[in-house]
Amino acid sequence: MGDDELLALALSRPNEAMVRARAMLAADPGPLAASVAHQVIGLVLREFGDIDAAVAELRIARRLAVRGGSADREAEILGTLGVALVFAGRTTAGRNALNQAVRRATGPPLGRLLLRRAAALRRLGDFSAALDDLNSAIPVLRAAGDQIYEARALGHRALCLLALGSVQGVAADQRRAEELLAGCGQELEYADAIANRGLAAFRTGHLPDALACYDAAGERYTALGVQEEDLSVQRCATLIAAGLAADAVR
Repeated sequence: MGDDELLALALSRPNEAMVRARAMLAADPGPLAASVAHQVIGLVLREFGDIDAAVAELRIARRLAVRGGSADREAEILGTLGVALVFAGRTTAGRNALNQAVRRATGPPLGRLLLRRAAALRRLGDFSAALDDLNSAIPVLRAAGDQIYEARALGHRALCLLALGSVQGVAADQRRAEELLAGCGQELEYADAIANRGLAAFRTGHLPDALACYDAAGERYTALGVQEEDLSVQRCATLIAAGLAADAVR
């Protein structure tokens, strides 16, 4: 399995990715391969909410990339680390890392790093700045044929538009993101995309559609052995809005 495939697996089948990354490290690989393995472990830990452990793994990954002499690999990890630092509440350090990574990048890697910075900005509530980065990233990723990252960027753009009170373009972005993620076999991210479609349906008052999306996403999370507490919160908000408070309590 190549480096890009293993990194993609981290957000598709995270438990399997963790096993593969630890097996790679047990084989005592060179610094660049080891940096990929630690990045994968960091990504999985970040998605599972163990942010401090994720940051520690990503710092190791960055040091290994430097030791291996790959500036591109270091910039890639720096972007991932920046997002994790923002998630950990270390906002200034996270934004500095992301800005540094974006400044270093050109071509297709720039598209990926703009997406990561946008994800952090959206997390911080700076939706307009995130949208600017996404509108710059999507054409670059599309031209490069980078379908996984294009799908991620489209999904983030849809959520930014929703947050800014604009529904125009949301459905098209979400539909295309789901198509790309399904085609690439990104199982966890596909479940996330379905859940986000449910959020859009909730925000636009289509409550039965929202609940159907949440049920479909929940089945996929269960099959992957992943717990998503946010999904329960979103489902409860929708049930309350539909006048089904007793169901929400249950």
